[in-house]
Order: sequence, then C-alpha cells, then structure tokens
Amino acid sequence: MDWSKLLYWLAVGFSVALFVPGLGSQAYYNWKRGTTQGLHPVLVHLFPISVGLWLLWGIVRELWPPIVTNTFGFLFSSIILWQYYVLPREERR
Repeated sequence: MDWSKLLYWLAVGFSVALFVPGLGSQAYYNWKRGTTQGLHPVLVHLFPISVGLWLLWGIVRELWPPIVTNTFGFLFSSIILWQYYVLPREERR
C-alpha cells in the first residue's frame, strides 16, 4: 500500500470537509442575513486568489486531489467575494 497516496487523499477529504461546510455555510449565512458584516476585506479578497492558484497548480500538474479540493474552495470563496460586493456590510434592521 502506498501510504503517501493514502495521506494525500485523507488530506483531500479533510480539506473538502472544511471547505464545503465552512465556506458553504458562511455563504448561506450571509445570504440568509442579507449582509456580509463581520467579514474582513483582506480575507474576502485573498482567499479566492489563494485557492485559485492552488487549483491552477493542480490542473497544470494533473493532480486530482488539489483539483477536487480547491474547486470547492474556489467556488465558495468566490460566492462570498461576490456577496461582499452585492450585499450590504451592515445588518438590515
């Protein structure tokens, strides 16, 4: 058994488990509240760039684990970036 491949796919699984519920729930929470209050602009802008670069690296290297993982991260972080500009930054009363 190739332990490095097992570790590789375990890392993918845990990353997807972080991206989907974590970023997905943040995007849903923003939409439900109708605001992006509390999100730091540096995080909102740098995170999609970071996961986008990892996604491109995985595509260039033809490595499925980073492609799968970072596709979810890029999707949800891009939704949050879009929400940052579309939704108000203060809670509606």
